[in-house]
Amino acid sequence: MYDPAEVAALKAQNTMAQVWRSLHPDSSPRVLPSIEDAIALVQSLSEDGARPVDVLVTGSLHLVGGVMSLAKLPTD
Repeated sequence: MYDPAEVAALKAQNTMAQVWRSLHPDSSPRVLPSIEDAIALVQSLSEDGARPVDVLVTGSLHLVGGVMSLAKLPTD
């Protein structure tokens, strides 16, 4: 059903990032291998205070829930 090499290379995610860049040239989408890596990146970007950080998380309930849990976001 899926190619493990494509999954390991984050091929779909990198393709989506390229499309987003073409639609929003001033943006800087990042593709990371885990939720933990993404949370660490956002926290490091927001700590320097140079500019506000906006984050959009889309996907499954497991992905969004994982982000909310690891980032300690309110759930109500």
